[in-house]
Amino acid sequence: MKKFKMIMCLALAVLLVNPIFTVSAADNNYNEQVIDDLFEGLNDTDKVLEMPEGGFLFGKAEIYDAEDESIKLGEYDSSTDRQSITVKDAKQQLIEENQNPSKVQARATSIPSQVMVLAPGQVYISKKFSGTGWRIGGYKFKAGGNGTWLKWSTFIDDGRVGDSGDVANQLNNSSVLYGSALYKGYPQYFSGGMTTGEHVMIYFTHNPINGTYYRVENN
Repeated sequence: MKKFKMIMCLALAVLLVNPIFTVSAADNNYNEQVIDDLFEGLNDTDKVLEMPEGGFLFGKAEIYDAEDESIKLGEYDSSTDRQSITVKDAKQQLIEENQNPSKVQARATSIPSQVMVLAPGQVYISKKFSGTGWRIGGYKFKAGGNGTWLKWSTFIDDGRVGDSGDVANQLNNSSVLYGSALYKGYPQYFSGGMTTGEHVMIYFTHNPINGTYYRVENN
């Protein structure tokens, strides 16, 4: 009888613990799939460059001062920069970050001070978002050399895309939504400007689910 009770206790413990492991494994698989989707179209051997304001650049981009776009702050090329890493390594870095959900990635709460001009065919992939309230991407974006449209995607949670005025209004008034909705699983094209004074576009999101990302591409 005593042996039977011990077996029953052990069986009950397995039943209680096993779902925890199952959910954890499912979450890990889901997060890894999302990260694979983030880098869709890129090979594991391609090079990406971690940017000063966060995120990874694939290809070429120029950075300008948002207040005076005649001031160029830098030029970047992931294929030649010595600091670049492979897509495979970048994926692993993001996976490791997701395995520590207690680490808050509190992105900016103000309008970005830098504009990234993405060359044709180039891609920007953000680091993860978390925290409360409105969280804003580290760069403004515009297309360079082939029109004004950029393709935007958001992962894990929904977000919004708008210009500086939209973000400013949103920070001042949370009862109204500004900019355009960007839903996970539904990439959209938004038009920004190519010259000083024209609109540039910014990603922002409210109370993001831990591990939210966005992607911008000039395709």
